[in-house]
Amino acid sequence: WYAPVAKKGGLVKLEGYDVVVVGLGGSGMAAYVSAAGAGAKVFGLDSAGKVGGTSTNVSGPMAINPALKMQAENGGKKWLEEEDLIQDWLAYTRGDAKEALVRKFVNESGETMDWLVAEQGFSFDKMRSFFHPKGWVVWATYKGDKDAMYVKAIEAAKARDPKNDYKLELTATGLIAEGGKILGVKARCFDGTTYEIYGDSVILATGGFIGNA
Repeated sequence: WYAPVAKKGGLVKLEGYDVVVVGLGGSGMAAYVSAAGAGAKVFGLDSAGKVGGTSTNVSGPMAINPALKMQAENGGKKWLEEEDLIQDWLAYTRGDAKEALVRKFVNESGETMDWLVAEQGFSFDKMRSFFHPKGWVVWATYKGDKDAMYVKAIEAAKARDPKNDYKLELTATGLIAEGGKILGVKARCFDGTTYEIYGDSVILATGGFIGNA
């Protein structure tokens, strides 16, 4: 457990990517899979030893009125009125929340869950909100092996193009920039190797739960 890892050093350059995704938790995995599905050549990296990040350590994602679940389990009817939830959310946060983001989340999270279920092989069970007396159905529990769902989704995305790849235990240390334009990401592997990964677009999905600097 405590044996030191042999350090190799050296530099590895990876070039020719359309998208580089930094962080492969919930949002990073979705970005990687979405970009690969659109035909982009994608490279992803995460400092952890597995994909999924904090998202695999919680009960599941909150999703409002996912159409597939409404059709299958509620006769196509909504479980809650979106505006009711939005107004309660804004009142609870006393003006501290960004309303545009709250609305985007409430109005699009159900569609995102449908995408995860129909196209990425995820499965979810419903949960009533224990945090509110209205007991809203918020679809917040994974159903099955959540780690396996993440691995299956990202491996399928990787297989879309021979160029696609991702590497774990690889920690981003900075952005590569020239003349104000972002060209890629600098990173350091657990074995001491430095990586320079170049891509037309860089998506930072480095997490917010633990205040990742």
